[in-house]
Formats: sequence, C-alpha cells, structure tokens
Amino acid sequence: MNPPIDVSLVSGRRPELLQETLASFQKHLFQFFEIANFRVNLDAFGGNEDEHAQCKEVILNYFPKAKINEPAEPGFGKAMQFLWSTLEAPYAHIFGIRCMCLRFFTVYGPRQRPDLAISKFTKNILSSLPTQQYDDVPRTFADVQVANSLLGYSPKTPIAERIKKYVECFKKIPTK
Repeated sequence: MNPPIDVSLVSGRRPELLQETLASFQKHLFQFFEIANFRVNLDAFGGNEDEHAQCKEVILNYFPKAKINEPAEPGFGKAMQFLWSTLEAPYAHIFGIRCMCLRFFTVYGPRQRPDLAISKFTKNILSSLPTQQYDDVPRTFADVQVANSLLGYSPKTPIAERIKKYVECFKKIPTK
C-alpha cells in the first residue's frame, strides 16, 4: 500500500458526472492509496437543490467522513483557495513537500455542462440570437505550449474542423 494521501475535489451540481468520476477514480487510483482526508468544494453551479443533495449523497457514499464545503456563490478561484488552504499548503510549508494541484478542465460533448459559455454561444448562434460577452476573466494564462513542451501534446485537428465536429456533437445533446 502506498502512503496515505489527501484528496481535494471541486464539483458542481452534476450527480451523474460526479458518480462516474468517483467510480473511475476508485477503480484506477483510490484503491492504491489510503485516503487520509477527502475534502470537496460543492459549488452551487449547474443543476438545482435536488441535484446538489444527490451530489452530497454520492460523495458520502464513497467517503463517509468527507468534509464538504458548500459556498452560497459558485467560484472556482475561491474553491481552489479553500481547498489549498485546508490541504496541501500546510503540508508543503511545514514538511517541504512538493505539491501539485490538477484541474480537470471543461468537458465537451454529451456530458458537458449546459451553462458553459461555449454551450450558450453555440445555442444562440444556431438560433440566430445575440451572444452575451463575459468580462469576468480579465486575463488568462491558458497556453497549450507548456503541454507541448512537457508532454509532447500537439493537436492534429485544425480549428475549423474541430468547430464543425463540436457543432455536430452539440446538436445531438439532449436539452432539459
């Protein structure tokens, strides 16, 4: 058995996706470690109160002693700040342990969140409606060059072809 680990998770109100994610992590990762602490920031985005309760149930089924933070307002930055302050930062500072936080970025396709900007833009464009401009992110550091240099990641699909495939997929997504 490997040494105990702490797990941090940021989740929205997507019980089916959360269930699938935790099941996959259990099968491919968690079974190899003792989970010392499991902390979740359950953000109030996507879904409704019933789905929020379902997410809590899913989490507690896997980790009965999980500590769940339930902020009134969603916010990825605040969620990461909360989780970082409760888990990795104290260990890293006190014991000189190198830490890494992973963020699983947006899921595209049949399981994507319908409240994402790309979904809203696509729906409005296909319906010949105006799109809303978002100004809440004044600057981003998203850059695939790091993934290219460290991992050899090099997208092969031209952007025009990728957009066409995305729209085809989007049209197949059932709406609620």
